[in-house]
Amino acid sequence: RFIVREGGISQITNSPYSQAILTIINHSSLIKKVSNLFGKEVEILRMQLNIMTTGDFISEHADKESDDSYLCAILIRTNSKYTGGDLTIYDAEQKSYKMRQPNQSILLMNSHCIHKVDPITSGFRHTICLFLG
Repeated sequence: RFIVREGGISQITNSPYSQAILTIINHSSLIKKVSNLFGKEVEILRMQLNIMTTGDFISEHADKESDDSYLCAILIRTNSKYTGGDLTIYDAEQKSYKMRQPNQSILLMNSHCIHKVDPITSGFRHTICLFLG
């Protein structure tokens, strides 16, 4: 099941894509590599599809705030064309790093990491986020 966030509203849905994504992730070595990083077995606790269009943004937060069992998030960037919508990540000293994740890429982020997504100024930004714990 997916949690789909569209227009700032989150909704649980039985997406036909959820099984396909689980199949791909489970047949890759990604979860095993993340487990090795944390020194213990991890599993997908939640999948979320973020559909962002003009004016949408995600405010500053750490994923750990919404569920203490989260260890990390895997952000999968699908093919999207947009302007704005840069990801800002803050380090332990609150120094910010702005980045644009390339299409068809994967980003692994610790759940304690504070981050945000700037407003989309045009187009659409789709990402699949897997929360692991």
